[in-house]
This record gives sequence, structure tokens and C-alpha cells, in this order.
Amino acid sequence: MEREAELSNDIILQRYLPLSDTRTVSTITNGFTGIQEGTKMAPQPKSLSQKMSSHIAILLVFIIIAIIALFLTVVISVAVFNNNFTIDLIQSLHAHIERQEENINNISTVVKNLQEYVDRQQYLVYFLILFLYCLGFAVQDFVFDKSTSHTDIYISKDRRTISNRYEEGMLWVSDGSLQNYYGVIGRRVFTKTDIVYFEIEVYYKLWDNITFDTALIFEVGFSTEDTIDGYHYLGGQNKSWSFMCINDLDSSSVVLAYEISRGQIFSLKTITSNVKGETYQGRFGFFVDGPRRKIAVYDILEEKLLKTFENVEFEEVIHPVFGVFNGQKIEAKVTLHTRQYIKAIPKWLEKTLLKRLTIIKMHHSLSSIGYLFHVILYGSVFKQDDIVAT
Repeated sequence: MEREAELSNDIILQRYLPLSDTRTVSTITNGFTGIQEGTKMAPQPKSLSQKMSSHIAILLVFIIIAIIALFLTVVISVAVFNNNFTIDLIQSLHAHIERQEENINNISTVVKNLQEYVDRQQYLVYFLILFLYCLGFAVQDFVFDKSTSHTDIYISKDRRTISNRYEEGMLWVSDGSLQNYYGVIGRRVFTKTDIVYFEIEVYYKLWDNITFDTALIFEVGFSTEDTIDGYHYLGGQNKSWSFMCINDLDSSSVVLAYEISRGQIFSLKTITSNVKGETYQGRFGFFVDGPRRKIAVYDILEEKLLKTFENVEFEEVIHPVFGVFNGQKIEAKVTLHTRQYIKAIPKWLEKTLLKRLTIIKMHHSLSSIGYLFHVILYGSVFKQDDIVAT
């Protein structure tokens, strides 16, 4: 049967193929026979596309492995770099902290030394002030001379306050020596060897609008005795140095001003308007420096130097003079403070004393005590340039 099948297959192929392809027929016939017999065929070679696909797959694997290796290398390098950078940064921070701690220690030492220095200087200031008090200089006690009071003013029983309006307990002097000047003279004089400090407290209230120019409210001045009573206020006299409070009609305000020996009036600062109802209260310090021929006026409340009168003629005896004016429209009071009424030495005066103590240290040829007496007696320690606002 098998042989008959083979012959049948050969006949079929020969019918449809040319005679020249008998070898092919034989091969095909053998192929069919092999298949039918279950024999295994030889492996066929791979195509070009299959080879390229396999190569590309292998290449992609290598590329992925290379990328992973590169990534791991970068990660490890960055980690190592960051670790080194972090270590360097920490070391730098530690060094910086150590330097700052050293600077803080140095600053603490400097502050401690300065504090000790200030404590020593403060002690010397009080020591100097004690000597000034003991010798009667710097802050001398004096009051108003009641016998000089003008008839239009009133004076307190303790002779420390004057007013242009009557208040309970105040005195009226009918036979005072001043006939033209609306005020009173202080019961002490200043000479070229005197170093004196005192303060005044002032108050005023405007009971009406001030409509006339240069209307006086209060005045503190210095003058020789023969010129005090020549006019109704001191600034209008020869050999006079006047600190005053007046109305400035141009600015419609009340100002602090000064005038020297009938000269021009100069405004220092505005304090209120000039309309009815305005009030003012202030405190001023006066430092009389006879050896330097200067008088400084200081605003205590604002801690500001207002004016320094220079070339004051201390060759003659100088009197302090105090005035209050225009009682019809203005209520004005001036209170004198000396010694026990001065609660604290002003900062500017303390600063002056501290600077002068530095000079004391520089004079090695003199003992501190000896030079201190020299300072107090002759006034050479006080230099007006040092009297400045703090």
C-alpha cells in the first residue's frame, strides 16, 4: 500500500511539472514521504530581520545596564561629595562659633572694664561736686531781694517766687527800690572768679489774645547795678545780657529770645501760640562762668543748650535780675531754684565735670586733690565748649 501511494504521488507531480524537474519531483516526493513517515526535517537558517531583532535586544540590555551603572556612579559620587562638603561646613561653623565666642568674651571684658571705669568716674564726679558744695561754688544758695521789688509784682514769703498777679500768701512791697523795671534783683552778685549754677521754673497763662508785638512775659538777665532800672526790661539797657519770653506778632506765637545791650532781639524757639487760653511751664538752668566770661542757658526739660552769652563784662559786679510783665492780659510766675531745690545735677553739667576729670588725670605734676582745689578756686576746669546738650 505504501508503495502504491508513492507511485501515485510521483504520477501526480510528473503530470503538472516539466520533465526537466524530475529531480525536484523526486525531492518533493521524498519530502512527502518523509513527512508521512514522521521523519524530522533539517533546521532552516534565520532571516536577517530576526538576527537584527535579537542584536537590538542585546544592545538595549547593555545600554540599560550602562545607564544603571552610570546612575549609581553619579549617586555615589554626589553622596561622597556631599558628605565631604557637609564635614567641611560643620568644621567651618564650629570654627566660626569659636571665633564668635571669643569675640563675645572680649566684648564682655571691655564692657566690664568700661563699667568699672564709669563707676570710678561717677565716684570722682560726686567727690568733685562735694568739694564744689563745700566751697560754696557751682550751686550757691540765694533768694530774691525783697527790698528791690517793683510795686506791680508780688513776691512769696520764702522770696523764691515772683508773680505779676496776686496769689494767697504772696507779699506786695510798696517801697521797693525798682521804679522802672518790672521785677526784682537777686540777693547775690557774680564776679570774674565766680562759678555758679542755678535754675528757674516759669509758668504763664494767656488770659487774652496778645495783639501787640514784643510783649514781654518773663525775663532773666544779668547787668551792672547802675543800668538795671533804666528801662522797663533789662535787654533794653547797656551792659546787659537778657534771656526773655516775648510775643512774636509776625508768627502769632510766643517765643524764647535773647538780647544783648540794647541790641537786636533774636528768637531761640517757639513755645506756644499767642491766643487766649495758652499755658506754658518750663525749667531753665543758668551756668555762670566768671573765669571764662560766659553764661550758658540750658533747657532742663528738653536737655538742650539754648544760648551761651560770651565776653560778659565781669570786670564789674554783675547782678541777676528777674522780671514778669503785662499782668493785665498775662499771668506769669518765676520761681528760683538753688542748692537743695535742685534735685539732680543736669547731665550736661555732669558731662562737663567728667571731661574735666580727664584733664585732672593728665596733669601728673599736680596731685588730684591739689589740682581739684586749683580748678574750684580759679575755674580753669570749666570750658564753655564742653557745655553741650546730651
